[in-house]
Amino acid sequence: KMMGIDPDSMTDEQLENAIKYLLPTSLYAKDARPTMKHPFEVFPKRKETLFGPDGRPKAAGFYTGSPAYQDLIYNLNKQQNTVEKVEVAKKTEPDSPDDVNAAARAFEADGEGPSRWLTQEELETKIGEKLNEKQYGVIIKRLSYV
Repeated sequence: KMMGIDPDSMTDEQLENAIKYLLPTSLYAKDARPTMKHPFEVFPKRKETLFGPDGRPKAAGFYTGSPAYQDLIYNLNKQQNTVEKVEVAKKTEPDSPDDVNAAARAFEADGEGPSRWLTQEELETKIGEKLNEKQYGVIIKRLSYV
């Protein structure tokens, strides 16, 4: 018996009380205090689609904790580099009026009207991960460069 209670019949609440009694702490941060919760309750379950048949992660940013965010940032940087290369190439050759008119027609044919940024919630549902304010700000800043 542990603390006068049969260990096989202990509830989660009794277990937490036993932990508080046996491991007293003066830590003020509640997330730093010892707990005996099941790992599935503490750590979110990973998606199985993130792994290949050999068990290795598919995404390069897997070990960062937010692979979709890291992949998005990587793709935005790659796109920014492509845009910069195109700008450098256009500076070396003069614009012809046909190129300018074609670009204007393509923009008008898009037909979506004025564009807008995705809200943080919309972006979270699109990439399938939670974002904090700083991450969302970084994405918007990178998108404004492109």
